[in-house]
Amino acid sequence: MKRPLTRFLLLALLVSAAFAAWVWFRPYEWRPDPAARFKVQQVVFTPDHGHGWLDVFLIRNGDAGHDLEKPLFLESSAGWRKSSQDLTLGGKNGETPTDLWLRFWLEPGELDGTLKLHLNDGVLTVKSTTGSPVLSGPTPFSTSRW
Repeated sequence: MKRPLTRFLLLALLVSAAFAAWVWFRPYEWRPDPAARFKVQQVVFTPDHGHGWLDVFLIRNGDAGHDLEKPLFLESSAGWRKSSQDLTLGGKNGETPTDLWLRFWLEPGELDGTLKLHLNDGVLTVKSTTGSPVLSGPTPFSTSRW
């Protein structure tokens, strides 16, 4: 009687550990555009009286850094484009920045479609699903499917 229960509990433990590892290590986007030179690490949406702040955290993907001369904007499937309200560069002093923090102000309904970030010469997926998510407070997203 004890042997089948022990095997079942061991199998349940292995399955849950495998699922936890998959959730922890999966990338935000499976194939980020190498021309963008960065990849999305995480996105946080913070509602603010019907509007909201969309914070996008990027890490460098390769050796080349961010080109400040190239346009940087967020584009929706509805066709609107937004410039970043804030751009913060991170990394070691005197070296090419390894992190970017971007902040966008969004109006009501602007989370309804897909969102693409145009950066350097590439395009990164910020949100790949249609429809607006239900948000009650600051909500972090670790995958583009939200």
